[in-house]
Amino acid sequence: YPCPPGSSCSLEGLFEAEECPPGTYRSDPEIGGFGSCIPCPQGTWSKNWQLREKGECTRCPTGVVCPLDGMTAPCSFDDLPQPFEPVVNFKGMPAFEYEFPIETMPQPFTLDECLALNSKSKHTDKQEFYYG
Repeated sequence: YPCPPGSSCSLEGLFEAEECPPGTYRSDPEIGGFGSCIPCPQGTWSKNWQLREKGECTRCPTGVVCPLDGMTAPCSFDDLPQPFEPVVNFKGMPAFEYEFPIETMPQPFTLDECLALNSKSKHTDKQEFYYG
């Protein structure tokens, strides 16, 4: 018998089909017969098991990124890396490097000053300032 939709039979003669895991689907039992599950395409995701067709993959909502095949959760803005903006030490406060002409640019922070800035951060689990 062919493997039923929503499952894979990786080995011919396997008596029990394996459910397609989240982020994958398998629709047509005729295609591949004993094939494996197919990842949901880019721009979609799924947290559900045993999807039976590509249309059951959930489209990523506006403002959310699903850049890979087989995603089990969409990426939000918080998941994206923060852009690097060089800062200098302007009277003990971080200031963007691009706000100063080259001739009057203050010195960068030392390693110890940079570490101290991170310890005062509102988000203790995220490093905001980098040395180097």
